[in-house]
Parts: sequence; structure tokens; C-alpha cells
Amino acid sequence: MTSIQTNISALSALQTLRHVSASLGDTQERVSSGLRVGTASDNAAYWSISTTMRSDNMAMSAVADALGLGAAKVDTAYAGMESVVDVLKQFKARLVAATEEGVDKAKIQTELDQLNQQIDAIASASSFNGVNWLSTDVADLGGAVASVTSSFVRVEDGDVSVKKTNVALASVTLFNTSGGGLLQKGKPTDYGGMIPYPPQGSTSGSQFFTMPSSGTAWPAGAQITFDLLLDGVNPDAGTPYPVTIDQATVIAALGTDTITDGADMVKVLEQAFGALVPVSVSGWGTSPSYPFGYFRITSDDTVNGLYSSVKVANLVSTLPGAEEFGLASPSSSNNRYATAYLSFTEGFVLDDNHEFTFDVTVNNGSVQRYTVTEADIDAVLGDSNGVVSSAEEYAAVLAHVMASSGLQISTGSYYDDTKYISFSPDPLVYPEQGSNSRIVFSNVDGNEALFDLADVDITDPAIDIDTYLMGVEKMLKKTISAASTLGALQGRIDMQTEFVSRLSANIDKGVGRLVDADMNEESTRLKALQTQEQLAIQSLSIANTGADVIMQLFR
Repeated sequence: MTSIQTNISALSALQTLRHVSASLGDTQERVSSGLRVGTASDNAAYWSISTTMRSDNMAMSAVADALGLGAAKVDTAYAGMESVVDVLKQFKARLVAATEEGVDKAKIQTELDQLNQQIDAIASASSFNGVNWLSTDVADLGGAVASVTSSFVRVEDGDVSVKKTNVALASVTLFNTSGGGLLQKGKPTDYGGMIPYPPQGSTSGSQFFTMPSSGTAWPAGAQITFDLLLDGVNPDAGTPYPVTIDQATVIAALGTDTITDGADMVKVLEQAFGALVPVSVSGWGTSPSYPFGYFRITSDDTVNGLYSSVKVANLVSTLPGAEEFGLASPSSSNNRYATAYLSFTEGFVLDDNHEFTFDVTVNNGSVQRYTVTEADIDAVLGDSNGVVSSAEEYAAVLAHVMASSGLQISTGSYYDDTKYISFSPDPLVYPEQGSNSRIVFSNVDGNEALFDLADVDITDPAIDIDTYLMGVEKMLKKTISAASTLGALQGRIDMQTEFVSRLSANIDKGVGRLVDADMNEESTRLKALQTQEQLAIQSLSIANTGADVIMQLFR
């Protein structure tokens, strides 16, 4: 059927042409823009992701710029620190030269003043864009930090943040207006009492006896024999001194054969020991607490060593009723393990660049050196500020640092509620008792100079040059450590810069995979659509000539 009202062929050809033209327009858009997802209407999900990631990549570019700025600050500080280390070496060498007899200290002091001014000039000039890490004006240097922007982070829930690399200024600052710089004297602290009164512990060696009765006459032929054990690794292993007490001994000591109280027993024992047994004896006649008195046998530390162990052993009595005047059953023994005490004075703070060290000797062992740092404090207390505020915290830190010492560390209180920390040997590690049990803390060093570098004056006869030399050595170690810190930060920034560059490139690559057009595919599609468009136009032209054929039928 042919109709002059509706040209179905033309309508079909027109529809095909419209579809081909629309596809051709889309393809031309992708070819011209290079994107297969150019707007949200193309693919809403991919468009959203690509737009977000492109904004993040712009932030990454800003991070790269910030890293460059941070690198410049660190490089400037490092260059200054390296120069200061070189000058300090010369400063130290001049101090060593000043220890030689006959040198002109005034001339050397002139050189030291010039070196001091050079260090000050270096620190003041080590500034980039107004930022100076070597010379600061901070109220609390211990808590101050400098930051370098290092990364931009987007987490799974969509939150974003800027990460920074922090540097504790106390670890790199040479001079600070309120003090605390590496070339300035440290803030006075006794490290919880460790410096003025380092713990010392030893134990007394003695046995205490209570007289059980009095008025006993010593019969002829009867005697008491025993071994007095002295100065052993434990009381039972002491050196034996055989002792015999008979009637002649008692009469020689008292002028009579009757022992009435503890005071008499002291004289009898002194007679029996004589000069060959290195102990001392003390006691009391009678008292409300001891009706018949008491006596004590104590090691003579001038012979056996300080606080030796003492023990009465192997006692045999032939007196009536095997009377032994309390010698067989001492009321108490002070042959024990040593305990050292540290009276806690006040809290203290260690920052990145400060530490303190001390030596510990247990019994007759070798000297062990321990170091307490901020990292130790933070590891034990779970903080990040290096603060020790109580005896309990201090004990926990020391237990961590001295874990290999074989000492048991605990806390307690004196009668006035003053806190103390106690150190006692683990018997499984240190079985020695008596004079062989001792704990000695020594050589406590706070790693602090007692003067500012600018205060060094070797012409002052009141100050020993060795004091200056030790202080400058500590300053030199700190500046070398600070240079190492800055050098490590330089390496970190270089690595982060490289990472940010790679990350930005990978983000671009990832976004491209989502939204970029495949130009090979699009060019092929464009050629095909152009051909289809030409065919559709030709088809529409043919369909529109049908009416002319109908007209010819009516002629």
C-alpha cells in the first residue's frame, strides 16, 4: 500500500539518520575531548570518582610544593648545624691546648670568643623564609615542634587530612631566648633524686641473742663449743672460727664463775674470742623488755669487709641441762640481702636530646651502665612527652631500663609519706648475703652542660678547664646528634617527595582508565558512523522520491 499522507519509508530513513547523527555527535565529542566520560550524564559514578581524584591530585601537587619548602628549611638548618659542628671541634681543640702549662690563656680566650661569635652568626643566619630552627624564641622549648607537610590522605569513609612530619625543636635548637638550647646550660634537675643521693645498699652482719636466765654458776670441766661462721657468700658458707668457753674463760672475764646477765655474757664472749676472732660484741644487762639482758655479735668490718655475715653454728654444751645462754637460738639475724633506696624528690622531663646515665654494681660483679631516654619513658608510660611525675612511674621506667640487672625494683613510703624506690637483688641471680651483698649506684651523669657556651672563660681561675672541656664535649655530642636528626629528615623528605610524585602519576593513570577514550576505537567508530550517516541521507533521499512516482500515475 502506498500513501501520500504518510511516507513510512521516509520516516524510517529519518529515524535512522537521527540515531546515526546522535551517535556521530557523541563520538566526535569523545574524539575532540579525549574523554569517554566527560560529564556526569556520561557515567555518574565514574565522573564523581574522577572529579574527586582530580581534586586530590591538585592537593598532592600542593603537598609536593610544601615538601620542597620543607626540604629548603631542613637543608638550611643542616648546613648551619654542620658548620657549627666544625667550629665546636675547633673550640674543643683550643680548650685542650689551654690545659698545657705555660700557655697564654688570654690569647686562647680571644680565639674562643671569636669562635663563639662565629657560632652565633651561623645560628642567626640559618634562616629560610623567616624560619630559623637553630635560633628560636620559644617559651617552652621542651614541648615545641616544627612541622613539615608530608602527605595528603583520604580514608575509606571519605575524610581527608594532611599529615606532617614533626621535629622536636629541643633536639635541634642551638640557642633559645628562654634557655634549653643545645649550646646552653641544662635546666637544673636531680632526676628524681638520683644525682644528689644515688642509691647505696649493703646489709649488716650480726646475730642478736636474748639471755634466757641469770645466776648460773659455771661448773669445772663443763664447756660450750661452737663455730663462728664469718663473711660467706651466705651465712652457712662463712669461714669457721672455733670458739670454746669453759670455767677458766668465765673467771678470767668476770672474776667469778657466775654469769648473771647479758652484760656479763658480753665480757665472756670477748674473752673467748680474743684478738683472733674478728667480731665485736655488745649488749645490755637488764631492761623491761629483756629481764635478763641481751647481747649481739657483729662482724668487724675492718677485717672481714663491710657488713660481713655472722652465724653461730655447731654448738655443743656440756653444762647441766645443756645450758647455752641463748647462743643456740638467736632472736634475730641481720645476715640478709642488701637493699638500696632512692628517695624520690620530684618529677622531671626528658626531651629528645636529653638523657641521663648511671653505673650500677651489684655485689662483687662488674659495673653495668644504664641510660634513660625519652623513648624509654614514653615506651613504659604510653605518653609522648618524656614526663616522669611520680615514684611509681619512675620505678616502672627504671625496671624497664634495668631489666637485665637482676634487681627487684619496688616503691614504698617513709613514715613522713615521702616516697622511695627500693632496689634489692633477686636471690636466684645473686645468692650472696652479708658483706658480699651490696648495691652501689655511681657516676650519675645528666648529659647536661653546667654553663652556656658563651659563658666559657678560661681566664677565670675559679673554674677548672676540665669542667669546660667536659661540658663542650657534651654540647658537641648533642650537635652531632642534631645534625644526624636533620640528615635523617632530609632523607625522609627526599623519599616522600619521590613517593608523592609517583602517587600523583598513578592517580592520573587510574583516573585515565576510568574516563579516557580509546582513540583507536573512537576513530574506527567515527569512520563507520560517517559512512552510516551518508547511507542514511541517501536512503532518506530515495524515500522522498516516492511521491514523484505516484504523480506520474495520474498524468
